[in-house]
Amino acid sequence: MPLEMLPIDHQNADAIAEAARVLRVSYGAEAQLFSLTPETGASHPAFTTDRALASMLQSPKLSASGLFLDGTMIGLFLLRYRPERQMEVVRLCVMPWHRGKGRGASMLEHIEDRARAAGCGVIIANVPLENAELMAWWERRGYPMRRTIKFGNMPYTMGFVEKVL
Repeated sequence: MPLEMLPIDHQNADAIAEAARVLRVSYGAEAQLFSLTPETGASHPAFTTDRALASMLQSPKLSASGLFLDGTMIGLFLLRYRPERQMEVVRLCVMPWHRGKGRGASMLEHIEDRARAAGCGVIIANVPLENAELMAWWERRGYPMRRTIKFGNMPYTMGFVEKVL
C-alpha cells in the first residue's frame, strides 16, 4: 500500500490517540537530548497527552494531517494559519524508524503546496537551535534561520526558520 497523507479528525478519539502517540515517540529523543521530563518540559511535544492534542485541534486555525503507511500513522504535521498570509508548521515529525527515507521532506512539500493553495506567501517554523541535525534539515530545504529566542523555562534556544514561497 502506498503512503497516504490524511487529515486527522479532531473528533475521533482513536485518531487523536494515535497522533499523540506519534508526537510522543517522534519527539522523545529530542526530550532526552535536552534532559526534559514532564515536570521540566510539560509543553514539549514528547509529553503531549491525548487530551492536550484534542484541545489544540479545537482551534479553527489549526489543522493536522498524518502520513500513513499500510494504515499505520508514521508521521504527522500540525499547521496554523497566521495573519499576513503566513502558515506556521507547529509540528512536523516522523517516527524514528521511518526517518532518512524522504518522508519528512514529502510532508514538507505537501505543506508548501497547501500554503500556496491557501494564498500563503511564507511558511515559518521553530526549531531548537542546539538540535544541529534538525536545523540543518530545515536549512537544506530552503528554510534559513531568521531569529532566535531563549525561553527561560527551556534549556535550549528556539530558532525561527522561514521560507518565502
